[in-house]
Amino acid sequence: MTIKEIDRKITTEFRASVLAHIADTLPASEWDRFRVIAADPASAKIQGLQSLAHAAPAELVAAAMSQDNLTLDESIPPPYRPLVEVVASVAGMPVYYVAGEGVYLWAADSSSDVLSVWLTHPAYPPSR
Repeated sequence: MTIKEIDRKITTEFRASVLAHIADTLPASEWDRFRVIAADPASAKIQGLQSLAHAAPAELVAAAMSQDNLTLDESIPPPYRPLVEVVASVAGMPVYYVAGEGVYLWAADSSSDVLSVWLTHPAYPPSR
């Protein structure tokens, strides 16, 4: 499934699920840790993207949400699979959170592209 096939309803529900997890479950200290990584000049970052180190969750999630040309299996290497939690459901498929990494993932099926959000945006997650 390509980005054109993932409709607005799905992306809206994914965004809402991520924001709900941040607001209701993610400890404030974890949010702060991810934002420190984002602001750290020594952190590896995606080139050309603006730092949003002090962004509110809604602003960050809107800017950081992307569609990756990877499947879920490709997005979650084996060493990270024990860290994966199901935090919500969108269109009958789980929204995953990789604890300690600040990464949210969703896909329509096992062969579809993944929607993702990194709370360290624009820096790579801590272990990458």
